[in-house]
Amino acid sequence: NIVIASRAGRSFNDFLLHMTPLVLIVLAAFLALLPLLFRGSFTVEPERVAEVMSLNEREAIRDVRLLIKCGVVLAMVFVAFIAHSIIHVEPAVAALLGAGTLIVITGIEPEHYLDSVEWETLLFFAGLFILVGSLVKTGVIGQLARLAGDATGGNPLLAAMAILLVSAVLSGIIDNIPYVATMSPVVADLAANFANPVHSQALWW
Repeated sequence: NIVIASRAGRSFNDFLLHMTPLVLIVLAAFLALLPLLFRGSFTVEPERVAEVMSLNEREAIRDVRLLIKCGVVLAMVFVAFIAHSIIHVEPAVAALLGAGTLIVITGIEPEHYLDSVEWETLLFFAGLFILVGSLVKTGVIGQLARLAGDATGGNPLLAAMAILLVSAVLSGIIDNIPYVATMSPVVADLAANFANPVHSQALWW
């Protein structure tokens, strides 16, 4: 979402406003389908229920002060997400500032959090963005956008449906982040061909 928002010039609040109703509809549909998708999974022995209900959830909290600190910083990061268009701090920067703040105020030793960083994943994405940037600079992405524009005949509805169909198929085969990183410059070039800003934004959504 951050990749799409940065490319499309959309804010965190735009995503909240436009996506929340859809998410609620999908959530309701998912909850309604759960008994059908997982038949028999919702019937358990009364003894198992009693065991779970006897658990004290507070016993899982080993450091109350740390929990409060994390909760406060998380709330501040979320506020920064909502206010980022006013304070001019990008959500990615706000998230990194929140992580840095937690490191400082909790006093956790570096080996504890550095071991949890997925360095291979970070290197993969760095390479991915370099590769996509190279494809943009060499004109490959622009050529793909022109081919997509020719295939849809400049029809914004057909273009939006094509993006939905391609996204549904490819995001089921490859990871969403590489797909979005590759497709966002294609959509940017494709959206630039439409004079009506409503049509351009529809492609991003």
